[in-house]
Amino acid sequence: MTNKFDMGNIDIAWCPGCGDFGILATLKEVFSELNYDPKDVVLVSGIGQAAKTPQYVKSNFFNGLHGRALPPATGISLSNPNLKVIVTSGDGDMYGEGGNHFIHAIRRNPNITVFVYNNMIYGLTKGQASPTSLVGMKTPVQVNGVFLEPFNPLAVAISLDASFVARTSITDIEHSKEIFKKALEHKGFSLVDIFQPCVSFNKLNTYEWFRDNTYYLNSNHDVHDRNLAFSKATETIEHGKLPLGIFYISKEKKTINEFVIGNTKDSTPLYNHEVDYDKLDKLLDSKIEREIITNSVVDDNEFVAKIVEQWNETHNVKSFVLAVSNFSFKSGQHISVGFKDGRKINGKDKIPLSISNPPTDKDKIIITFKEVGLFTSELAKCKIGDELIISKPFGNTFIVDDKTADDFIILSGGTGITPFMSGIRFLLAKNMKNNVILFDGNLTENDIIFRDELGRINNERDNVKIVHVLSNATSECGIGEKGFITKDLILKYANDLSKYKWMICGPPVMIKAMQSVLIELNIPKEKILVEEWNQTCEPAKKLGDNMENAILSNGTKEVELSPGPIIKAAEELGVPFLCRQGVCGTCKITIEEGMENLEELTEKEKAMNLAPNQRLSCQAKIKGGKVRISF
Repeated sequence: MTNKFDMGNIDIAWCPGCGDFGILATLKEVFSELNYDPKDVVLVSGIGQAAKTPQYVKSNFFNGLHGRALPPATGISLSNPNLKVIVTSGDGDMYGEGGNHFIHAIRRNPNITVFVYNNMIYGLTKGQASPTSLVGMKTPVQVNGVFLEPFNPLAVAISLDASFVARTSITDIEHSKEIFKKALEHKGFSLVDIFQPCVSFNKLNTYEWFRDNTYYLNSNHDVHDRNLAFSKATETIEHGKLPLGIFYISKEKKTINEFVIGNTKDSTPLYNHEVDYDKLDKLLDSKIEREIITNSVVDDNEFVAKIVEQWNETHNVKSFVLAVSNFSFKSGQHISVGFKDGRKINGKDKIPLSISNPPTDKDKIIITFKEVGLFTSELAKCKIGDELIISKPFGNTFIVDDKTADDFIILSGGTGITPFMSGIRFLLAKNMKNNVILFDGNLTENDIIFRDELGRINNERDNVKIVHVLSNATSECGIGEKGFITKDLILKYANDLSKYKWMICGPPVMIKAMQSVLIELNIPKEKILVEEWNQTCEPAKKLGDNMENAILSNGTKEVELSPGPIIKAAEELGVPFLCRQGVCGTCKITIEEGMENLEELTEKEKAMNLAPNQRLSCQAKIKGGKVRISF
């Protein structure tokens, strides 16, 4: 039976037989039985084997530094008390590196649940003694055996009047489920110490050892008797067996959430507050020294902007972060980018590039571009610290702002996804509920731009669906759909097409192909937004109109031209066609017969330096008669 918290077929980086598998399965089962919604659950972790858990659960998660899971978990709970905040940590991460935070989180009593996977060893770093390792245990580091008494987390927690203190062992799944549920439903700081074997590095505390050396607290154990709880918590293996169960529950202890909200004039949760960025800037300027970034003005429409970060999105796509100040833009807009020294590349001193980050970002813009020509190849050589000339933002085709109420279906090819990412990131930053379906066409899985981020969005957001469409996917690829964006593919993922606005961006041929698909779907022209660098949306022309006996042939098969680009007929003959994936030039054909029946070369074909008898099937038009091709 499928669990809504399952991540699907993913690799889990734990050793076969590890007790963490049992904890992971039990947690997901408990979440489902308590009817939690993945979007309302936040898993927080530090570093270690246990800290990997959030990556294997379909929910929100925050993965931080070693031993530092509790501070962000406290902050998340305070900022949005409607979330179920859960910490997964190991005995080293929580009781060692995180020991100081452990103590003071108990004092604050935030409304969070803390599950500590206690295997009495450092597993991630290959078997050193942890704070809970037993006296005498030998490890590759403690070759003469551990001589320090183990840290007692339950006794410490009870001495600090922790709100909820329990211990279980994953060797007993049903008992663990019962404890997990009670801890999760408790208001305040809930600690569950979980015995779990490390099969690779701890050969002492095995499954059998935990079964033989633990016992269950009596059913009549008074969980509100702090002295009794402390006494039970101090029972050690030297005294016999270690107790399991709920040791202590503090009566009616207030959480820090109640104190903070109760002493605030505005009780609205922090996540619903509007941020006054002007006040925030003034506060930062008054408290810290920082570099003030100013834009050198070239003229009224152009500025100098410095590259402060850069990274590769794919093997031939890069993103640059440009530092700006007082630079306003809208999601979906573009800027013209040129070199500060004014040099021209292939006759151009600037090219238009889409802004890929949302307007909610402060003092920066991100441009994402593909190395496909001389200009972008030269641009890609720029380094951090280099300065570029940028224009004021322009374009109003794909504007998404606070007032946007539409649902969208997006059809993108290659870097055509870039302006849409600005809009999607804006919607998510504002927690808006617009429904979005993105069909993103690429050549292979390695060509997907923003791949990891789109994967997270698809897993975490119910209102955003990402469909990768790969025309040349590898045989082992398990991502998305194979082939092209077609009418049938759209209908597979989208119902009630009339409620959507449609956005298209990509190479010109891809745009024409998508317009033809939307004509087949009877989408009204006014609902289609197309970005083709200052060209407005026009329905795809029916190239078959006014043609008499127009036939394309490869020598063995003939295809009559039907309405739509000539590329459709070429595709039927087997011509490679990757324009929808942003790869130009693959549809080149050689004219073997009937050159006189073709119209003149287009500007795009002239720019491709084709041989006299070669054409691009995405551009070529037949005036009439028969044309025989090879490829």
